[in-house]
Amino acid sequence: MSEQRIAPQKLVTLTYRIVDTDGLVLEQNDIPVSYIHGGYSDLFEKVERALEGKCAGDSVSVTLEPHEGFGEHD
Repeated sequence: MSEQRIAPQKLVTLTYRIVDTDGLVLEQNDIPVSYIHGGYSDLFEKVERALEGKCAGDSVSVTLEPHEGFGEHD
């Protein structure tokens, strides 16, 4: 049996941690959250692209520039 990979219209469940450029943890969620992959959620596009094709247990690291997230600090 082949391992399931993240692809459009698949239910994905993950935990995450957001850190700033100094490595300070800004937010961490150890309780799994789920979404439907493929542009159906509020995930940033770069994050979804990084998850595409990954399997259960894979670790992904994504660096977002301000324009790829919420924009410059106001």
